[in-house]
Amino acid sequence: MVQTRRRAEPAVSGSPAKAPATPSTSAKSKADKAKSKTKTGAATARKASVAKPRRSRAASEDLASEAVSTNGHGPDSAIMANGTSKSDKSTPRKRSLSNASGSADAGAPSASANGVGKKRSRSGSINGTTGVTHSADLQAKQEFQVQRCRFMNWVPFSITSMKANLAGSQLALTRENGAVEVWNIDKQAWHQAIHVPGREEPGFAGTTLSMAWVGNERLFGSDMDGNVFEIDMRRQARVRETSSFGGAVWCMDSSTEEVTSQSDEAGSEDSERAVVAMGCEDGRVRIFEVLPGQGAGLEYARAFRSVATGRVLAIKYHPAPEQRHVLYTAGVDGLIRKWDARTGQVILQIATESYGKVEPICVWTLEVLKDSTLFSGDSDGHVHVWDSRDEAGTLIRGFHEHRADVTTLAVSKDETTLFASGIDSRVAMFHRIDATDGSGVQDWVYGYSHRPHSRDVRGLAIVDNGRILASGGDDTQICWYPVRSFSKARPTRLSPFLHQILVQPTCRGSLLLAQHAHHVELWQSKTQNHLASLHFKGRMGLRCAALAPSGRLLLCADDAGLKVFSLRSDEAVAGGDVSLKRLNEVEQRLQSREAGVSARADGVVVAACVASPTLSPEEEKDGKELLVYAFQSGRVCVAHILGSVQNSDMLTCLVSWDPLWDGAAIKEVVVSDDGRWVAVASAGGQLAVYDVQLKKLQMEIPRASLGGALCSALRFQPDSPGILAVATMRNEVFVFDVQGQKLTPWSLAAAGRMDPLLREQHEPVIGITFDKADPSVMILWGRCFACKVSLATLPHALEAHESGTLRFSMLTRFKPIIHMDFVDEHEILVVEALWIKVMQTFKDPIKRKIYGGAT
Repeated sequence: MVQTRRRAEPAVSGSPAKAPATPSTSAKSKADKAKSKTKTGAATARKASVAKPRRSRAASEDLASEAVSTNGHGPDSAIMANGTSKSDKSTPRKRSLSNASGSADAGAPSASANGVGKKRSRSGSINGTTGVTHSADLQAKQEFQVQRCRFMNWVPFSITSMKANLAGSQLALTRENGAVEVWNIDKQAWHQAIHVPGREEPGFAGTTLSMAWVGNERLFGSDMDGNVFEIDMRRQARVRETSSFGGAVWCMDSSTEEVTSQSDEAGSEDSERAVVAMGCEDGRVRIFEVLPGQGAGLEYARAFRSVATGRVLAIKYHPAPEQRHVLYTAGVDGLIRKWDARTGQVILQIATESYGKVEPICVWTLEVLKDSTLFSGDSDGHVHVWDSRDEAGTLIRGFHEHRADVTTLAVSKDETTLFASGIDSRVAMFHRIDATDGSGVQDWVYGYSHRPHSRDVRGLAIVDNGRILASGGDDTQICWYPVRSFSKARPTRLSPFLHQILVQPTCRGSLLLAQHAHHVELWQSKTQNHLASLHFKGRMGLRCAALAPSGRLLLCADDAGLKVFSLRSDEAVAGGDVSLKRLNEVEQRLQSREAGVSARADGVVVAACVASPTLSPEEEKDGKELLVYAFQSGRVCVAHILGSVQNSDMLTCLVSWDPLWDGAAIKEVVVSDDGRWVAVASAGGQLAVYDVQLKKLQMEIPRASLGGALCSALRFQPDSPGILAVATMRNEVFVFDVQGQKLTPWSLAAAGRMDPLLREQHEPVIGITFDKADPSVMILWGRCFACKVSLATLPHALEAHESGTLRFSMLTRFKPIIHMDFVDEHEILVVEALWIKVMQTFKDPIKRKIYGGAT
């Protein structure tokens, strides 16, 4: 394959505007004539940034660029980054706004070779308004030093398949490493609610090939090894694995069928049961019965007789209720078969056109309408429309809009639009039209196409009750488009990185813990030294990782169990190697009955954090770490370690709380700085706060208190440990008084008045951080934005503002953001993933000509 000529994707959007050119000596006469304009040029630019408020999301990046070019003098500007130092191998200098050189280009993310080949960490300053911005009430500016880290290698995995549930409220996708993700879609808000890690296997072994939803709650999958399993939504795990008895399962689909059972009184009764049909490597179709109950799995029922000469690549049940027993299959032999699933007999066989080729054309994908119109996508790039009602299987229309294999199809909810995509990364739309002569005959025509992906597209799905089309493939990103305005609206891209905290710094930011899919890394942020990598046996995907703020303790958890290490961070600060020692006895005690844990009932650790509470000088000399870890069942345990952490004698298991929400897995755990309060969020959206000192449940926060949305991030305020900030997938912020078990006055006043620019972000808030010098300053950040909020000023006099909403300082300069946190007073650490480096890990795209030239 030869890589296509393609404009390089920028690592960060919102680049600063270029400075005006200085007039040359030969042009002095012209410069003299425009003397009045040149004197007031900079002032005019500054006035423009002040006089023109933000009006739309589309103009936010231009406004940020303008603010940077004017050195941030506009009070209504976004959070601005200026005066970054040059990248070199030495420790970067921190430059404030007062001594900045004024060159905006020095701090802009660059897509040049210098930015790709060299490890670097940048520092700069962030400047913006403090929270509420009114036309008549502008707060004083604040300045933050920014340390930018772009030297870590982040490699997301390709998307191999996508499937939406019946309601379209959830989208499941699989990645090349076998991981399964479930996204919740609420209009334009996308939130990665569930992540089931995969395994690091050689080649394609362990890759999840296909999925099938049963209703809206149960999800089943299959992999290359011939295993069939269920995804337990509550425990976030693969459960009830069984063999397909036919090798790798390439395709799956679900339906219901009637079952006649004997009754003593009435003779017989008809009932329904859910079934899943699978196309296997050996060319046979197998039917599995869905056992009742979440996580109960599948049971083998029967298999159709073998008529195919190769693997079955596509399978689809008829969507009409009266024809739910009709099943369509296709594969490598180029034949489409229509089955009666009750008897296992073929009732129609359609041969696709080979166009003079010796080898048969593979049919990769099928879609069926309620009127028995059948669509097929094949390896020659054709999309065929068939009438499967008659015995002949008449070809209605054929399209050749693609230049390579068509691997995926999707039909709109009203069945008037078809979408197709595949190896050439083109997403094409086809419309159904009625005949103009009034005969009632319908035909299909090509409408429009996008090419948002840079590599192969592996999946299409209709979500959000039929309003949105989603696509994904080898470039690891999800792109979505509004179905009704597909030809007018541009696609929106979502970051491929997990919606969880992936980087954890120590209290001063000297050490960084980076969590990857199958290993963790330790880095020294100042010198950019790679200190250590931890790879574990079994190649299992990591569930969570945590680093103590003091740098003394490291926790990791996968499906094999919890792992605890003591860490000599003093050597790392001095520039030497890190000394790690695994604490096996501590691990055993943390997961034993002494800690109130049952391995069979509670499962594995899925969330953990470590706190280093402020102690007296005598206690601080010995050191103290507070460990909080949660299990798949929802159990939360707390323990602390005193001393040098060299043996289990210094471990004390404090408390273990029983599951609150009927076995729902914990998604996130946070601890207050004083170690008294522990807040947990479940995968189902519930929140709870525990009192470690009194060993009791302090308060429970239902989803209704968060506007019905799922929690996406939470954090305790440093100076007021009893204040908990919570962000939702709709990018709304709630602040709770834990001791009073109520919302704070700021949160009550801000209810329903969040900045539209924050609510319109398509990705949720992932992290919350507070300024160490002024804890009332809070920054909410996601993968493509950061938002600065002040909790010190009550949102008063909003009626005088024309919009009646809060205005926050917004920044979209850093993309994609892996982590953002305050590491010192007015000093922010920003960890970014350089997208150009990520693109270099992708597979080569298809060879094709660009603009009539050579490839």
